Amino acid sequence: MDRSVSISLGGHEYEIHRVRLGKYLLLQEASLEMRKAGKLAAKGGGAKAIINALADYLGVGIPDITPQKLATYSWLEIISAFSEISLLNKIDLDLAILKTTDKEGSGLPEPWEYSERIRYYWIHIFASTYNWSREEIENLWPEDAYAFLQEIIADDQQQKEFMHSLSEVAYHYDQATKKSKYKPLARPSWMIMRDPKSVITRLPALLMPVGDVQYPKGQEELHPAQNALIFTEEAVAEKADENLLESILK
Repeated sequence: MDRSVSISLGGHEYEIHRVRLGKYLLLQEASLEMRKAGKLAAKGGGAKAIINALADYLGVGIPDITPQKLATYSWLEIISAFSEISLLNKIDLDLAILKTTDKEGSGLPEPWEYSERIRYYWIHIFASTYNWSREEIENLWPEDAYAFLQEIIADDQQQKEFMHSLSEVAYHYDQATKKSKYKPLARPSWMIMRDPKSVITRLPALLMPVGDVQYPKGQEELHPAQNALIFTEEAVAEKADENLLESILK
């Protein structure tokens, strides 16, 4: 996981190595501050905040970088250095937790939010779960940290689901059937993803073509018009473009 790049900045050459979790979280904090400053800049301010955030970001790998020094360098050099460090520390890991983001919240920060909370949150999660020291946690490779985090959150969710199943609030009385119906606890979206190729999708009868249909690749079976037609992703993909496919599988 250890790689490095050579960066030229202000007439100096720097050998920058991939960071461990502690410094990775500092990069994430600086990135967040840059996004905030960018929103201010769009409204006519925030230029100084952008310089400060860039100095914090680059300073993770180049300790002698200051906002004053950075202001004397060319923007081309600064953006090039930022891009190199960002690509060097990109997480290239096939984890479900990295693929989706829940959008159910209000988008507003928590009342107890503060600028360095992301770093302390990660330390808290690992320390409380594995009893690791702060030094051990910050020395993790980011890829390992994400894998551990996914397992921690998945295990916590399963524990919550078990406790939920024992609670009365999990069972709702159905007036029509005169029986109680179990309502499972909602899961984060990344925990319910499935391979689209294995998802069976039903097409409403009103959208079915009229007459005999020639099905490709062994899909010749005809269904009565009053029933819904079952498509796999492969069958639909040959008859529709990507936008229609997404709308059907949604």
